[in-house]
Amino acid sequence: MEGYMDMRELVATVIIGSGALRFGQFRLKLHESNPEAPLSPVYLNLRTSFHPDPNKRGPLTEAHCSIIGRALADMTVRLPNFQGFVAGLPYAADPFVGAVSNMPEWCGQIRFVSLAKYIDPESGNRCIVPERKNSYPVGRNVVLWDDLITMADSKIEAANSLMLMGCDVTDIIVLVDCQQGGSEKLVNMGFRVHSILPFLNYLLPFARQTGYVEKDDWDRCCEYFGSQGHPLSDNPTAFV
Repeated sequence: MEGYMDMRELVATVIIGSGALRFGQFRLKLHESNPEAPLSPVYLNLRTSFHPDPNKRGPLTEAHCSIIGRALADMTVRLPNFQGFVAGLPYAADPFVGAVSNMPEWCGQIRFVSLAKYIDPESGNRCIVPERKNSYPVGRNVVLWDDLITMADSKIEAANSLMLMGCDVTDIIVLVDCQQGGSEKLVNMGFRVHSILPFLNYLLPFARQTGYVEKDDWDRCCEYFGSQGHPLSDNPTAFV
C-alpha cells in the first residue's frame, strides 16, 4: 500500500505540475444541458501536447503520460480477477495505452484490445462501439481504462460494446474520479470502480496542501462544491 500511495502522490504532483489544474471561471459539459448553472471555479485539462489536432492539445507530455500509464498498469495488475486484458476508451485513454504498450516491464502482462468511436454523420452524436477488425477475448475479463469519470455514459457504452463481443467487464479504472455521481451509477450497475486521484477527496486538497492553490481560489472551490453537497477538506484522504 505504501508503494501505491507513493505513486498516487507522484501522479498528483505530475498533474499539478503540468498545469492541467486551472482556476478561474469555466463552462463545463454540464452547461450544455444546464446553461444557467454556476460557472466552475476549477477546470482539469487532461489533453496531451502531442494531440494530432493542434486545436485539441493540452498540457500533458509523453513523459507525463508514461507516469500516468505506469500507475494505471500497476493498479490493474493488482486486481484479484485481472486476466491480462485491458481496453482503453477512445480517445482519452489512448496516450496511456500507448505509453504502457512501449514499456518492456508490462510486455506479456497486459494485452490491449481496441474500441472505436463512431460519429453519426447526420446528428454528429458520438458513441463507443466494437472495433470491427479487432479480435476480442471471448469469455475473458477485460478491464476498462479512462482518463476521468463524470456521469459515466462513455464507460457504460464501452462496457456494453465489450460484453456484446462476448467479454466480461467487472472493473473500471480511471485516472481522476470527478465525484459527480458517475462512480455511484456504475457501482449500482454492478461494476467495481477504481480511481487513482479522487478529485474532491484527494487532488484538490493535495494541490492546496502543497501550496499550488491560492486561498481565494480555494475559498471559491469550497463555496462551489459545498453548495453541491460536497464539502472540501484541505487534508487529502486515502480513497480507493
